[in-house]
Amino acid sequence: MELIGPDGKGPKPNRLGTYELVMCTCRPRNDQNENFRKVEGRINIILTSLANYSFQTVINPNETAELPGENPSDTSYIVFDKFDTRGIPFEFKKYGLLLAVEVHKSELEYARANGTAELIKKLRTAGVYPYSDIDRAPVL
Repeated sequence: MELIGPDGKGPKPNRLGTYELVMCTCRPRNDQNENFRKVEGRINIILTSLANYSFQTVINPNETAELPGENPSDTSYIVFDKFDTRGIPFEFKKYGLLLAVEVHKSELEYARANGTAELIKKLRTAGVYPYSDIDRAPVL
């Protein structure tokens, strides 16, 4: 999301320190793929909102957020996690990567009641983590 400037300053540091935001889709990247373009557009809107928010408040892994849209049906529900490189060595200078995953409202409510880590386990089991492809069926 290019939050960190050349001077190393970025969003309000969290447990990871200074970080960049990451979101994922399982849609193949292809400019002709309308499904990819639709998800990419939604992710861009969400990341822009989160980027602005991250300069005002600290956002940590295992927290949640609601981003209201113009209509209630446009609200985005987000859970945060440390980006998992799945054991592949990855270094992003001295900065962290904060994963934002768009989830369904019922999943956000579950995360708030039972903990984000418990929701993430369910998303992993269902094979939909770490993706923000909200056109899937809710896992809860």
